[in-house]
Amino acid sequence: RARLIDLIGQDGYYVKVTTFHSFCNDIIVENPERFSHPAGMAAATDLEKIEIITRILEDGTFLLLKPLNNPTLYLRDIISSLSDLKREGITVNKFAQLVRSLGQDFEAEKDSLGKTAFAEKEKLVSKNVDLLAIYKKYQAELIRLGRFDYEDMINWVVEAFESDPEFLLAYQEKFQYFLVDEYQDTNSAQNRLIFALASFWGEK
Repeated sequence: RARLIDLIGQDGYYVKVTTFHSFCNDIIVENPERFSHPAGMAAATDLEKIEIITRILEDGTFLLLKPLNNPTLYLRDIISSLSDLKREGITVNKFAQLVRSLGQDFEAEKDSLGKTAFAEKEKLVSKNVDLLAIYKKYQAELIRLGRFDYEDMINWVVEAFESDPEFLLAYQEKFQYFLVDEYQDTNSAQNRLIFALASFWGEK
């Protein structure tokens, strides 16, 4: 806000300045009947994420993401991959569709693949099947514990906007201009949020 005031003067005090996450959190708080997640949910800490994924790995059987000699070898990679999926707006259901398509493609082309290509594609499919199973368990465990990822907030609001034009319109009418700082660093979920809000004005 201080930078904005330097640019436009005292009017900067009246501009809504927010992060993507706090903007979405405000919308969720303002509409408790629409976002029917358990009251008192809190953002999961990094330690809690590690504990959840560790339990999932220890309790489950995963062909390629749980080496016998070191079950948590890929722990950090799994957490990073789940975060990437959420930042790109890929929910469990969407990821399930992608994994299904990947498997179908492999089945269709496996007879024409060389030995090395066959092994690599089979490994890729297996890893994503494992990751999907972990993703499902992770989301279920977050809900059970009353936790969420920061990325979840953005995806909840984007899904609400994209599925209900009237709800979206109520927020579109509140804003005429958008300035996204460091726009080159935005991800797909954040872009979908901005595009939904800005679509009210079309080419203008």
